[in-house]
Amino acid sequence: MKNYVITMRSNAMSVGAAGKCIQSGRINNLKIDMFDAVTPSDDPVEMAQSLGINVAGFYDDQVYSRYENCVAAFMSHFSLWSMCLEQNEEFTIFEHDAIIVNHIPPYIPYKEIISLGKP
Repeated sequence: MKNYVITMRSNAMSVGAAGKCIQSGRINNLKIDMFDAVTPSDDPVEMAQSLGINVAGFYDDQVYSRYENCVAAFMSHFSLWSMCLEQNEEFTIFEHDAIIVNHIPPYIPYKEIISLGKP
């Protein structure tokens, strides 16, 4: 199994938070690698549309839910999902601010996608 933390390497706070995620993984016997996040400067809307992904539903009139940021976050995950499929291997994908506080069992019966967060 491969473990990745989505990280905006151009953002010191993201890199610092990802470092904490990686460290919490080490404490719990997980090797976690950084994965370069898709950011608005990567033109995530064009990236998604070129793959045939309809991003119209990402638009939200909320103050903290910026359209390009939401599409970028989705495309970061989508990129890892695609890698997972291409490599035919299980991935654990962490957001940069994730912290592992308990041991993650080596086998969790699930089908396709599972959220390990609480609640």
